[in-house]
Amino acid sequence: MIGVALQFIRGEDRAPRIIASGEGVLGDLIKSIAEKNGVPIIKDPDLSRVLSGLPVDKEIPENLYKAVANIFQYVYKLEKDLHR
Repeated sequence: MIGVALQFIRGEDRAPRIIASGEGVLGDLIKSIAEKNGVPIIKDPDLSRVLSGLPVDKEIPENLYKAVANIFQYVYKLEKDLHR
């Protein structure tokens, strides 16, 4: 399994950043940490494979903005629905 953690801080970041990435045991650990901390997990194997090939702590490239924006939009909607 591939695990990739993304972060975007409004007003601070220009684009989302990869903050953790790994495959196999490390991917499982990333997923486990996310679950324990209530971080939503989105399963997208193709996007995960692409993102896992990028350097950690770097902003994602422009060609991935739309795909990653769709994920963040979904996560923001989840958070909004939880706080109703």
